[in-house]
Amino acid sequence: MLEFGEALVRLLADAHPVGETEAVPTWAAAGRVLATGLSSAIDVPPLDNTSMDGYAVRCADVPAGGSVASTWPAGSVLSTGAVRMVGKPRVLRFRDATSEV
Repeated sequence: MLEFGEALVRLLADAHPVGETEAVPTWAAAGRVLATGLSSAIDVPPLDNTSMDGYAVRCADVPAGGSVASTWPAGSVLSTGAVRMVGKPRVLRFRDATSEV
């Protein structure tokens, strides 16, 4: 296995700056690298969605530094990309939760 320093030297030896850029339509850009940042003028998707898997909770339900003992009703478990639940704006990540059956 290479040491970090040697791996870095090898990577940098083969790295070359981009000399020219060109504008192409989005559908023709497959396999290319962006030369500048790109952002959308609209929300994609057009709804308030979650960025992680977890349980839908209200901050008022979770004491600071405390824990919550609860049963989770149907619909409280969220998958990444799911629409956020009205009245429960936060997500308790699965990896931050423990379960006792």
